[in-house]
Amino acid sequence: MATRYVVQVYERYAIYEPAEGGYYYEGLEPFEEPEEVCDTKREAADALRRIVELENVGKTREDEGYLQGGADGLWAGSRNHRYIGEGYEVYVEPLKTRGSHAKGREPYC
Repeated sequence: MATRYVVQVYERYAIYEPAEGGYYYEGLEPFEEPEEVCDTKREAADALRRIVELENVGKTREDEGYLQGGADGLWAGSRNHRYIGEGYEVYVEPLKTRGSHAKGREPYC
């Protein structure tokens, strides 16, 4: 059976760490169900591009979302946000490992 891919939106949120006088960092959690389920990685990448284009309608260059490729594959995110925990990230990921980019509290050691 061929691998299917999803376009999964993750919402950023702020996490407070009280150690060292206190500081905030970002966590990511899947936002609802996948935006789109695709049969190939190329279809999923095209769907991601369409989502980013729709998000950018009527925004200035500084506010736009961006696309980026890396070791994890193609992903997108909101470019500028004022506070830690604002914005979103969108990943193309295999259906069987959906939600694998989620990250939460990392205890201070």
